[in-house]
Amino acid sequence: MRLRKKILLSVVIITVLTIVSTSIIAQFLLLDQIRDYEMKTAGQELQGLCWIINEKIRSEELTAVDWAEWDDTYEFVQNRNEAYISSALVKDTYFSTEVNLMLFINESGEIVHGRAFDLEEKKEIDIPEELRQSLINHGILYNNTREFKSSAGLLVFDNSVMLISAYTILTSKGEGPVKGILIRGSYIDPGEMAKGLGSNADSFTIGGIPIYKNEYGALPDKGEVVYRIDEGAFPGDWGNIHAITYFNDIYGRPLTLEIEMQRDVYIQGVSTLYFIIVAIIIIGIISAGIYLIIFRKSVILQLDTLREDAGGIAESKDIRRRVDFEGDPEFMHLADSINKMLASLETATTEKIESERKYRDLFSSSLDGIVLTDMEGMIIDANMAFMDMTGNPLKQGGRYDSALSFFEMLSIKCDPEIINEMTEQWKKKKKSLKFESDLINSGKERLPVELTAWPLRNENNTILGIWWLIRDISEKKEIEKIRSEALSRIEDNLERMAILNDEIRNPLSIIVGLADIKCEAASKEIIEQVEKIDHIINLLDRGWLSSKKVHQFLKKQYLFEGEKEEANGSGEQEDTK
Repeated sequence: MRLRKKILLSVVIITVLTIVSTSIIAQFLLLDQIRDYEMKTAGQELQGLCWIINEKIRSEELTAVDWAEWDDTYEFVQNRNEAYISSALVKDTYFSTEVNLMLFINESGEIVHGRAFDLEEKKEIDIPEELRQSLINHGILYNNTREFKSSAGLLVFDNSVMLISAYTILTSKGEGPVKGILIRGSYIDPGEMAKGLGSNADSFTIGGIPIYKNEYGALPDKGEVVYRIDEGAFPGDWGNIHAITYFNDIYGRPLTLEIEMQRDVYIQGVSTLYFIIVAIIIIGIISAGIYLIIFRKSVILQLDTLREDAGGIAESKDIRRRVDFEGDPEFMHLADSINKMLASLETATTEKIESERKYRDLFSSSLDGIVLTDMEGMIIDANMAFMDMTGNPLKQGGRYDSALSFFEMLSIKCDPEIINEMTEQWKKKKKSLKFESDLINSGKERLPVELTAWPLRNENNTILGIWWLIRDISEKKEIEKIRSEALSRIEDNLERMAILNDEIRNPLSIIVGLADIKCEAASKEIIEQVEKIDHIINLLDRGWLSSKKVHQFLKKQYLFEGEKEEANGSGEQEDTK
């Protein structure tokens, strides 16, 4: 991957990681706090509305007590006084006190008087049948009301909610006996009430069976608030947040009070997060462009210059050239390092060339044969002296032109086991092996040679092949043969001389004896002549002794050198075998 792509990829990865980390941080810090804030706000709104309802109930209780504990009301439920109706129960009374209905029930549970009004339409309406039925179901109508306990609260119908107060009718002093019950009712529109109070709730509803549970899986206690968030129907719709609590109606049954609020703050937070992400992306794109421009000017162009200079040196194959570069200090250091490397390469190459030249001169000019073989004996390289010995030229490419391996050209046996033994000895003795053999040339002639073998190793000290030094010892063998024959001839002559001396002395003894017996007159002269001959023989004996000592010395030297060479040769051959 090119460096520019790596930089772009790095910028993309950094941008993505920044976006992901920002999103995670925003989710766990910003958005979660916004959600908690929305829940808290919704709960406060709901509790505020509940407080208003409680205040309305308490206000209604006070008003209901004023009406129920009034001597005129006390007398009215007993005698149904028309004057009370015409003075206290006219339409304006309902409109001014904002009460929708009032029912006066006597102690037998019968409605003495009851009227209902639509305050918005300003007209009288029938008493709601669902209210009448509720009073019947709870034993208020058509039942003895003496044991009734006063209360006020909400009563939920199918399509409406009414604030109801039901108080026993007593005298103005609050004394009895109870003569009946006063029922007062005012319709409540929760939504209008919320708007009138300046609430931010979209809706406020009262009623319904409690179904929402708290975090412990149980129905919340009265006044406890639980929350619910509706999921949006499509992406970007974050839904609404609901706050729910429970309230008892006038009969002590639980009612659900619920407000619904739009998630305006959450939407603003998400929009802000989107804006931040878009800003990060734009900044990432701009940063990538700036990085590439700066990187191109400060790095790429200088690297291209260095690459071109180094490429020119590589193409020219002139290791004496150097990189000529001027730029930032970091790249100047790099150029200096390259030049130092080139200087080291020049030195090493020069030394290698000189070493190879010396090796090649020695290899080519050596009078002894030099051969490089692999471990199977196949010839890898050979010098001219070896080719002259065998009569085989080199093929084109430098390989030796022979179908035979080097081992097959030797009179001794060099099989894999012998090579393995040689390898083990090389490892143990750390020196070359030397032995004699016959080299069979291309004319099937045998040439006596002295072989010196040492291993070719790599940098891991692994043996890759074998170097062989082949020295022609045919002249040496011929000289040894002549010397041996000369010594044998000298030995024969010495033996013959010793025999001849003995054979001469025996007749001389006889001659001396005969001269004493038969030739007395000439015996003296004969004996003198015999003594002269004996003196000559003694001189010959002395010469023989000297010759014998020289012979023994030569024989001793010859045998010593021959036995030594034979011992060395047999030892080397024994090693190779």
